[in-house]
Amino acid sequence: MKKSTFILYVCLFFQLSSFSQKYGRVVYRVNSEKLTQNNSESESRKTFVLLMNNMSVIRDSIQLNLDFKDNASIFYVDTKTNLGLSNLKGYKGIINSFNVFYRNDNTDTLIEVVNSDKIYLVTSKASEISWKITNETKVIGNYKCIKAEGSIKSHSLTKGLHTKMLTAWFCPEIPIKLGPKGYGGLPGLIMELKEGKLTYYVKALNFNLDDVSINKPVKGKVIFKEDFFNLKPTITTDNFKEHIGN
Repeated sequence: MKKSTFILYVCLFFQLSSFSQKYGRVVYRVNSEKLTQNNSESESRKTFVLLMNNMSVIRDSIQLNLDFKDNASIFYVDTKTNLGLSNLKGYKGIINSFNVFYRNDNTDTLIEVVNSDKIYLVTSKASEISWKITNETKVIGNYKCIKAEGSIKSHSLTKGLHTKMLTAWFCPEIPIKLGPKGYGGLPGLIMELKEGKLTYYVKALNFNLDDVSINKPVKGKVIFKEDFFNLKPTITTDNFKEHIGN
């Protein structure tokens, strides 16, 4: 990621050397890996690639907030900052693709709010992810960050149940053990996280808020992650037609 595209605002008088912040907001953005094509591909493939890359432009323009207070945090789309995008084709679908994540390290609880046929409160342990901290470092903005590799159980329509691999760059200078999408547990704020074709990165830090409100999601059907995975289909070449209709 180019440094020129990384803008990091830190409130005046904020001193990392004596960090004692109990609440604040971290603003994330997404960098989507674009699809490629060549002239020999079919027109339908070219149309698909163009559509997906146009959707990526919308996705990369959306602000995502991580609000934290004490040992609780919530990660969500900040729709108030997306004025001007809402009229674009595909905006609503992109917005709906971002789920809300509530994390509480005191109770070791992670809740993902999924809105599909109904609202599900998919519950798991916040400590479920397994991290391996490496010796590799790099500078993001003005901060020295350390690379960590993680793995967690996941489910997708095409892969079914599988292990999802993650790459995180965290900053020990900012001792907030949090990150995007409910990820955390590392000894420092996750400044950059690669998950599949998406890379989440810190756009701004705001520790000058009067206060933040962290509300545990209560509207929806509470379900454990393993049970939720069992409800989700896996689309293969054999059953593809039944999912798109005959």
